[in-house]
Amino acid sequence: MLPRVYKRTSSTRRSGPHSDNQRALQATKAQAEEDEVPVWARREAERERQKQDGPDLPFGVYLLASAIVAIAAVSHPSPTGKHA
Repeated sequence: MLPRVYKRTSSTRRSGPHSDNQRALQATKAQAEEDEVPVWARREAERERQKQDGPDLPFGVYLLASAIVAIAAVSHPSPTGKHA
């Protein structure tokens, strides 16, 4: 039995549905790159959202407020007058 010989051919331009899919994929990638928002625009949008939402509390302030609420909840008598 003789070994099979495979001939490799290449062409500069393909035709058919496969090449159309590749062209469509490249066009989609190019469109996505054009639609991508620049970094500076994203940062400005984030700053605007933070201004509208208000400033975030620092962790220390949040922790202090949580401790005060927890102490008040534990030390406050129950409305029925009975302790659990």
